[in-house]
Amino acid sequence: MEQHWSGVCPLILTLSAFVHHGIAFPDRCLRDYVVFGQCEELCSTDSDCLNDDKCCSNGCGHVCTAPYIVKPGLCPAPQGITPCAFLCNHDGQCPGDQKCCMISCGVMCRDPY
Repeated sequence: MEQHWSGVCPLILTLSAFVHHGIAFPDRCLRDYVVFGQCEELCSTDSDCLNDDKCCSNGCGHVCTAPYIVKPGLCPAPQGITPCAFLCNHDGQCPGDQKCCMISCGVMCRDPY
């Protein structure tokens, strides 16, 4: 069977760019909810939201939320015992280079390694 390598290099370059800068899924809302949010309709369409935020279901109502983004790097291992907190759902909700990472009980924004 003949291998076609002409498409492999562009694919590798494209994937490398995603890994370096993070992968954005701007047209997607997070589907897995850690907890239910407010039972309010704070938006009805994406145009009701600022910047690139999307109008997404939070499990009970609709709210403006940052686009779903997977940033580069790995989350550090959870250490010690922390209070239970669910402070983010995905990397796009974290500042700078931080990622949404598991802690001993919940998730929060942390610096990757």
